[in-house]
Amino acid sequence: ALNLTMYIMLVFVASMIVLQCLCSLLYLARPHRSYTAQDGTSPVMIMVPCYNEGDKELRKTIHSIAQTEYPSENKVVVLVADGNITGKGESLPTPMVLSNILGFQIDEMEDETFSYKSLGARGSNRCNVYSGVYENQNKSLKYVVVVKCGTEDEVGSAKAGNRGKRDSQLIITGLLNRIHHGRQLCELDSAIARSLKSLQIRVREVEHLMTIDADAR
Repeated sequence: ALNLTMYIMLVFVASMIVLQCLCSLLYLARPHRSYTAQDGTSPVMIMVPCYNEGDKELRKTIHSIAQTEYPSENKVVVLVADGNITGKGESLPTPMVLSNILGFQIDEMEDETFSYKSLGARGSNRCNVYSGVYENQNKSLKYVVVVKCGTEDEVGSAKAGNRGKRDSQLIITGLLNRIHHGRQLCELDSAIARSLKSLQIRVREVEHLMTIDADAR
């Protein structure tokens, strides 16, 4: 009985190995789709949630996105800074690092803020929105930067505006959900949509969203 059980198990394992080999061969033999210029006409949004990353990490990530082969006119990166946080060993907070890399100007006293419903106990938050075009090595990259700056009662707090990575992701996925399902937009949604429109990206036409970490490359 023991020998029979071992024989059955051996046959089962061997069958699984053969099946895996066949699946691998079928995968390799599948016809490869060829890409045409038409495939690059759909707007693509790349979202990058940021927290306390420094110049080296963010510069590599932004440079990597800019160097992708997808047409620059239909590609936009949206960076969401989760508060005005300075990372360990860094001299500047993440929003200022993004400002230095991308070339937009921050004026905390004059820049307009936009509200949205956030995660967490506070339930609300405010953000600054900046946009422009980043140029690097004959490549251009449209960008929108959302900086979570916090409500009035958070002024002076070391983590003003900080609501977490999931909240940052929901800012953009929520925007797309409300746009495509005809739901009411919040102040921040409208501000981001206007910034995208100024870059000739119509948010209603955005159907593809990628999310990568701020230290990816």
